[in-house]
Amino acid sequence: MRWFSAATAIVVLALTAACAGNTPPPACPGGGKLRDAATITVFRDGPGRDITDIEYRAAIFDVRGGCEYFLDENRMTMSFQAIFDIEPGPTAEAAQIRIPYFVAIVKKGNVLIEKPGFKETFEAVATLPERRTAFRYQDAPIEIDLPIGEDINPREIEILFGFQLTEEQLNYNRAQFRR
Repeated sequence: MRWFSAATAIVVLALTAACAGNTPPPACPGGGKLRDAATITVFRDGPGRDITDIEYRAAIFDVRGGCEYFLDENRMTMSFQAIFDIEPGPTAEAAQIRIPYFVAIVKKGNVLIEKPGFKETFEAVATLPERRTAFRYQDAPIEIDLPIGEDINPREIEILFGFQLTEEQLNYNRAQFRR
C-alpha cells in the first residue's frame, strides 16, 4: 500500500526543510492497515449472519497523506484521507451508511502509546448509490497533531488504520481469515 504520494512527500519535506533551515526533518512515520480490522461487515439486527443479512461490507483501499514538522514547537501535524471500497448488502435500506474507523499511533511492534490523542476514532458517512452497487468512497481529510520529543520519536512510531469493530465483527473477520 502506498502511504504518501511521492509529490506530496517531496513538497512537504521541501517546505519543512526550508522553514527549519538546512536541517531536513525526519521522514513521515510509516504504517499500514491493521489486518484484523482492515474490513468490516455489518449485518442487520437479528440473529441471521449469512450473506442475505448483510447491510454493507467495507474495506480500507488506501490512506493518503503526509506530515509537516514544527520542530521549533516540538510537534508534527499528520494529514490523512482514508479511501474505502464499499459494497451495499441486500438489507441496506438507509440512504447513508456510517463507517467507524480509527487511526492509532504505535511504537514499532504495534505497542499502543497510552497517551491522549494517540488513538482517534472517526466516522465516515457515505451516501449509497441509487442502484446499490459497489463503490469507492473517499472520506474527508483528517488531521492529527502530535507532540514529538525524547519519548516520541517519529523514526520509532508507526501509524495504523482500521475499522472500529465490535467484538462480534472482529471475531467474524478472524473466522474469515481461517477459511
